[in-house]
Amino acid sequence: MNFLPLISAFLQAGSFTLDKIILNTKQVTYKIYDGASFLIMFLINVVLFLLFRPDFSLSSLTPFTLLLIGASSAIFIGNVFFLYRALDLDKLGEIDIIVLFRSVAVILLSTLFFADERNPTAVVLGIVAMLALVWSHWEHHHFKLNHRTLWLLVWMISIAPLSDLMTKVLLETIHPLPLEIMRTGIMALVLGPIYYQYEKHVRTRVFFLLILTNILTTIAAFLYFLSYQRVGIVQTVLIFSLQPLLVYGASIAFLKEKFKWKKAVAFAIVLGAIILAQII
Repeated sequence: MNFLPLISAFLQAGSFTLDKIILNTKQVTYKIYDGASFLIMFLINVVLFLLFRPDFSLSSLTPFTLLLIGASSAIFIGNVFFLYRALDLDKLGEIDIIVLFRSVAVILLSTLFFADERNPTAVVLGIVAMLALVWSHWEHHHFKLNHRTLWLLVWMISIAPLSDLMTKVLLETIHPLPLEIMRTGIMALVLGPIYYQYEKHVRTRVFFLLILTNILTTIAAFLYFLSYQRVGIVQTVLIFSLQPLLVYGASIAFLKEKFKWKKAVAFAIVLGAIILAQII
């Protein structure tokens, strides 16, 4: 079993739970979080790059790769806007199950566009997981979702997965650390000035929490993309799909969110799909 996405899932689950705790404070909105986080992540990635000194050549920055870096950064900005706006307004458990829809979409698109990612078993298990997630939100003969998070769902299953496809192509020639330096740098330059008026009101205690959650996110992203290079998108995303299950448990244990048996069953089906994929 590839342990990189497993470790990444635990780190990202901790970060995402901490994100909700931060956003629950009266002094912090998603605008403050978005504005400050990417500058912090950029600086963390620079530190990691200086410590590990991965191979990187400017010759890898062709017009095509620069176009992909710009396009994937734009999608990441959209991910951040829709995700953290929804997280600020809705429950952690509700938001995180939507992230699983994105995982299934990534698996299906990867098998469609990349020959080395074509895994019939993964496709079948992905479809089963998707149906389980739809069922978990099916009430009174229709799909029920808080209207405040509907746009997040639409984005996650239509646009967001494209960034994963671009990342796979980019990682064929660029190490994850310099790639993330460039992308988080672009995002910091875009979001920082937009949300500066909100960032300057961040209190010291909240600032340290922002540093902690972004350290977890940065390391999780590095391990996640390193796994892309070693075993591909499909296997990485399947194992990383444990992350929403971990967050759902944390939302009940630490944030006292209500337990919903249909969601628990859906998560169990997803977990079963992950285990089957590793065995088969």
